[in-house]
Amino acid sequence: MGERTEIDPDGTGPPARGIDPATLPLPYMSRRRLAQIAGLVIAAWLVIAFGRQVAQASAASDRAAGLRAQNAALQQQVSALQNDLARVQDPRFVELAGRSVGLGGPGEVPFTLEAGAPTPGPDAPGSASARLGAEPDRSSPLDGWLQLLFGPGR
Repeated sequence: MGERTEIDPDGTGPPARGIDPATLPLPYMSRRRLAQIAGLVIAAWLVIAFGRQVAQASAASDRAAGLRAQNAALQQQVSALQNDLARVQDPRFVELAGRSVGLGGPGEVPFTLEAGAPTPGPDAPGSASARLGAEPDRSSPLDGWLQLLFGPGR
């Protein structure tokens, strides 16, 4: 009695060792049903493929618009740099830049102002109030206010 064997519940067949796949019922698939499933799979594949193409085209269009804007900005920058180059190559600018570093024409005495130098007064030589040939203004403050309020006198 060392071995145990299993017997069918009716006791008519051989001992059961597991489920036999041949005895299971199979679902019935018609050719029409298979064609419908295949058609749905193909339609889904086409929708996904065309969706990817549309997304890639949209991304390429956005990239092209960005590159156009970047190109326009670069053209403006090149134009500004060309204007700066023309300005720097002008002989008047070269002379002015040379004077700022102590280079000048013959007979010129280079000078610089101190960092904390005060501004020149209104009566300093070369100022507008002491210009050579300018007539001094001999009007009173009241005349200045009246001229400001009512315009120049006749």
